[in-house]
Amino acid sequence: MRQRGLRNRCCDSKYSTISMKVNRHSSERSVVSAGLPWLSLTFCLLCPSFAKVAPVDEVRVLIVTGGHEFDEAGFLGMFRKMEGIVFTQAAYGKGAEEKLNPEGAKDFEAIVFYDMHQDKDRHWKGMLQLLGHGKGMVFLHHSLWSYDGSWDEYRRIVGGRASSKEKVVIGPSPTSTYKDEEHIRVHVVDPSDPVTKGLQDFDIIDETYNHYWVDPTVHVLLTTDNPTSEHVIGWRHEYKKSRVAYFELGHGPTAYENPNYSVLVRRAILWAAGKQL
Repeated sequence: MRQRGLRNRCCDSKYSTISMKVNRHSSERSVVSAGLPWLSLTFCLLCPSFAKVAPVDEVRVLIVTGGHEFDEAGFLGMFRKMEGIVFTQAAYGKGAEEKLNPEGAKDFEAIVFYDMHQDKDRHWKGMLQLLGHGKGMVFLHHSLWSYDGSWDEYRRIVGGRASSKEKVVIGPSPTSTYKDEEHIRVHVVDPSDPVTKGLQDFDIIDETYNHYWVDPTVHVLLTTDNPTSEHVIGWRHEYKKSRVAYFELGHGPTAYENPNYSVLVRRAILWAAGKQL
């Protein structure tokens, strides 16, 4: 793959000849390969753009769903388009519980939660073990409402909590609220952060949440002035030994198809997995 990319980016005929020799004459493969490190350096010097787009190592991700309906094809399609992301999906009641422990999650570098599950009994101990071992986690959209009133530690894991049962912040509403199909102007608070680096403020049509609690110690990444939403809508922090990120965004196709959102989710995964960004 690298040689094909070099032919596309560097048009010098002698480099094309070397690539053809490797492909057509297996007997010469070892001779040519011996010079590849020097050639790679030469290519990078001659073609600096090639060095910038070197492929990212694959990151193996577990996507956990359940407890809330969603456009599965659209949501998973977003991940299929992400460079360097390879995923396995597991729903609660269909195998997710068995994977949320050090043994079950050993093949994954990060876990994405897109659930609104309420029963913690089968996996909460294993999940805490994963966090103690440094497994990165990214929580999206309705996962903020999981374990509503049944697992107090969950709010500390995520860095926030929404509730349909009780008031979790000071204000006029007795519970957290939501409103679909809102125009949201997203402000990137820290454009130098690894997760949001290079992103500018953007617009998105999505469901908003309001009157939810945000841990004041988190590092805020995104905010909005939409009156139907809480002001802080994206953050990252660390829980035990793990990196954790959360985004309010992500209800349906208008979010999945927004390139800014997919970039955010991908970069959050890489950051949570401890990859260099």
